[in-house]
Amino acid sequence: MKIDVNWVRRLREELDFINKLNLQQIEWYENGQKVEIDPKVLEEFKFVGLSNENFITMDFYKGTANICENCGSNHKTEECHWNGLLNA
Repeated sequence: MKIDVNWVRRLREELDFINKLNLQQIEWYENGQKVEIDPKVLEEFKFVGLSNENFITMDFYKGTANICENCGSNHKTEECHWNGLLNA
């Protein structure tokens, strides 16, 4: 598979632009339809410390994300692979 490095740079620039925006002021669309986001989800996400990109890629905008307290990934803390190491 051929991938143009300039394309990767453009993608990164676009994501950087999105991440600099105020999340409360973004109107998100999915398949041409405006996504209605629960204000509680937006309020909760403010304290997670992740980017606007993560808000989408981790499905936080759907209200279904599980942010792990150990590693910040999208899974339940009790399911984290770090648990055995952290509790040893």
